[in-house]
Amino acid sequence: MQPIVALGCGLVGEYVIHRLADDGHSVTAVDLRIPSSLKQRPDIFSIEQDAMQYVNSLSDPTIVINMLPGRIGHSIREPLVRGGHHIVDLAFTEEDPQTLDTLAKKHKATMIWDIGIAPGLSNMLLAQAQRELGRLDEVSIHVGGNPTDSDDEWSYMAPFSPSDVIEEYTRPARIVRDGNIVTVPALTERHRIEVEGTDGMDAFLTDGLRSVLSTIDATNMAEYTVRWPQHVDRWLSEGEDTPEEDLL
Repeated sequence: MQPIVALGCGLVGEYVIHRLADDGHSVTAVDLRIPSSLKQRPDIFSIEQDAMQYVNSLSDPTIVINMLPGRIGHSIREPLVRGGHHIVDLAFTEEDPQTLDTLAKKHKATMIWDIGIAPGLSNMLLAQAQRELGRLDEVSIHVGGNPTDSDDEWSYMAPFSPSDVIEEYTRPARIVRDGNIVTVPALTERHRIEVEGTDGMDAFLTDGLRSVLSTIDATNMAEYTVRWPQHVDRWLSEGEDTPEEDLL
């Protein structure tokens, strides 16, 4: 198997790196701080270094997984593309990676981006639906990783970078209405949905459609993040002053 470089060892990166190593891949983990669980594995090569510095030191095209937080993850995309690397990109960013398409072709680089659950798996399901049904009238994606039970605090624990969670709540959401792409405030169109084992959870608009805005032919399309109602209420009352660590 070809070696893999994994940039970012946070909540998502640590898990992904373990899975890759478990499957027999040769993985180099790069971050300013490497979790002890990765350091303890003899089959994972760990490098505590700034990701940009490490990328600039690569001389040959490599398979690289970008799992850095959005604010950092976008800045490293162009150097990766210029290096002719083959990139799997999980960074949740406002910037559109598609703008690097011409540069990627010039340097014979490839980038597969937005490959999580949503965006990611949801994109694949929409593509399959379009192949089977043609133009779609109504597309509504509901997604959320939440604790099984609510609590007296945030009723939430971030499964990925808390800074990116906050980005979800503050970045305007791009959706499709009557065949046109429009931008609306995040957290709007809040509504209650039925979830087995609960009294209902709340869903609200977030900017998760991304590439499908231009690849899926739909009359109306939107993505909604799902949370416990207590979480949404608390964020609306004090969210702007919330330290990132409170969402861990």
